[in-house]
Amino acid sequence: MRYSYVPESHAAHEAQIAKAAGLYNGSYEALGKPIVPARPPRGPHEFADKRQAGTLGRLAIPLGWRVRPLYAKGADGLEICVLRLARGPLRAVATWHRPPGADGWSADVAYAWRIDVEAFPANVGVQGLSKLIKELGLPT
Repeated sequence: MRYSYVPESHAAHEAQIAKAAGLYNGSYEALGKPIVPARPPRGPHEFADKRQAGTLGRLAIPLGWRVRPLYAKGADGLEICVLRLARGPLRAVATWHRPPGADGWSADVAYAWRIDVEAFPANVGVQGLSKLIKELGLPT
């Protein structure tokens, strides 16, 4: 057999876990209290512009998705725009961030999952999430 998959031994797997645990020294640096805790945006300046989050929301709503935008600003000044989406057992979240003093938003992550399946959410990216919403179409 030219190509084969050899599963890792339990001992090798445990060694990887121990190595990863060793990277954590038992302490962390607290970021501090957020300047703005997560809440709905209070204007367009607190929302990833219409080409990004707005487009995704306008695509999803007519196709039966509930969309909830959120805005937050961390103690370090980093701004976050989040879209939470839900339709039946389907869930998704997409995020954008804007560093202090920056004009535009940058896409961050987007995950999709089903609440009726025990599986970890899949990182689909913002464009992948948009494609997924389009392909699912209207609910039946």
